[in-house]
Amino acid sequence: MLTIPITHILPERDNNLVSGISRLWLAASRKVLARSAIAVLLAATPASISAQAIVTELKAMKSVTETTANGDEIETLVPVTTILPGERVCYTLSYSNQSDALVTSVVISLPIPKDMTFLPGSADQTGTSVTYSVDEGTTFDLLERLTITNADGLERPARAADVTAIRWTVAGALEPQQSGAVSCIAAID
Repeated sequence: MLTIPITHILPERDNNLVSGISRLWLAASRKVLARSAIAVLLAATPASISAQAIVTELKAMKSVTETTANGDEIETLVPVTTILPGERVCYTLSYSNQSDALVTSVVISLPIPKDMTFLPGSADQTGTSVTYSVDEGTTFDLLERLTITNADGLERPARAADVTAIRWTVAGALEPQQSGAVSCIAAID
């Protein structure tokens, strides 16, 4: 299995097929919130994929409401530069097969930054199956199958607020020149 790291966040692209991780830094209220590793995993042999097979782009956007001169409110998405408690960030990871070969078993994992909470139901499931982790990406499953062990040793069902990473498995193969995107929303605590 190959790991394609995303080493640039906004808006550069990474075409590198060597193992590695990217870092996403969000600053809010004078503190660093998180470093998130984002990876696209492919079940393919190096001979079947060139060094520029998958092009990726990660965007972090937040909603801003502006009032027009006539009093109407318009909501727009803008790139995240700073974020305040209670604000929501929409993470969108676009991917594209730029090779002439079919790519199978594309898996995309996105950690939820510390001090942020995944919003239930916000993980886009179009053309993918979605699983979640509550142990920082060690294991993934459907949220209703995951449990959390409390400080007292008792287990309870996991909730969206417990999610520490999301994994999308792309349905079927990624045809040459085919692209797609996955997204989710998280709020700053």
